[in-house]
Amino acid sequence: MSYRVGYIKNERFDENFILYGLGEDLEFSYRLFKKGMKLLTIPSAKLKHIPSGLKSLPNKAALMMRFAYRRYMIAKFYPEKKDKIFWEYVQCYKRSLRTLKIRKPYLWKEMQKLIDEVIEVLKEHFSSVDNGDLRRVNALILKEVHK
Repeated sequence: MSYRVGYIKNERFDENFILYGLGEDLEFSYRLFKKGMKLLTIPSAKLKHIPSGLKSLPNKAALMMRFAYRRYMIAKFYPEKKDKIFWEYVQCYKRSLRTLKIRKPYLWKEMQKLIDEVIEVLKEHFSSVDNGDLRRVNALILKEVHK
């Protein structure tokens, strides 16, 4: 993403996201969009993405980030629909793995089980996440990373 400095000089990324901040760019862009800024696609633009080196996070930590941070953003922007939208997101994510079910059924089964385990752990923290507090969830993510 790219913005003119004048448009975003008073904006900051949400500091609640840790590590490589899965979703922080989405939250930032959506917040600007809600303030009336336009998001444009420029097909001819070229981008070079240099990974941070944290891409090899353990699967459990990556899934915790994915679901906790998505829940956080949904609750932030759509508090009245947070449960409905979140559970639709979880189901959509699970469906996105369906090609794995065909190619590597044992791995698909393991991923489904891991997703369910992560969701069960995160359920205990939904209330604090919904209130904008990611401290406990971030501690869980860091603990998982350091295993």
